[in-house]
Amino acid sequence: YPYGLLQMGKGIPVLFTQGEVKYQLDKHTDLSNTNKGIISGISAGISQAFIITPLQRLKTSALTDTASKGSNSSKLLFNVIKNEGVSGLFKGLQPMIMKRSIDWGLRFGVISRCNQYIINKNGPGYELTPFDKVCTGFIGGATSCITMPFDSWIANCQKHNQTNISTIQVAKNMYNEAGILAFTRGLTMRILHSGYHTAWMVGIGSIVFNKIS
Repeated sequence: YPYGLLQMGKGIPVLFTQGEVKYQLDKHTDLSNTNKGIISGISAGISQAFIITPLQRLKTSALTDTASKGSNSSKLLFNVIKNEGVSGLFKGLQPMIMKRSIDWGLRFGVISRCNQYIINKNGPGYELTPFDKVCTGFIGGATSCITMPFDSWIANCQKHNQTNISTIQVAKNMYNEAGILAFTRGLTMRILHSGYHTAWMVGIGSIVFNKIS
């Protein structure tokens, strides 16, 4: 706290960026829905990476730095800036951009493909039901777990004791210590979490948006 709480809003830049990019692609290109989903998803992931990396950095520091136990949020923030500069807040940004762009590109690409499959199966005039959207959202989220290795890599990059180590060296150290398992721990729970999270955001979110509209 409060970084875990603040991360509740991490879906906002995704929905905004993805929606705007897809709108522009619909308006100015003749790409397929799947390609539009991939491009808009990648764009959304990149925007999310820049916003979420500092929060993730501070949360990881609070959890792994035993010397900071009991420190308030402001002190943690100032300590990182004092010791590492503002760039310290963006430690792990490169793998975060790779993870988030591939993650959301896959999610929206797979969701678009699944949506199109359902429409083709039921006829051109078919309108997706809330259940359809929840199901395709879960499939898209589960598929995105191919980026699971990036999660472990990012977390290790952002540990408080990784001060003068490059992101590549962190990955090498992880592999030397635990092999491929270092990058895939918790995969089953990640599949369930990503599937649920995406189903909720895309499925339930679209229902709420339509009601408001």
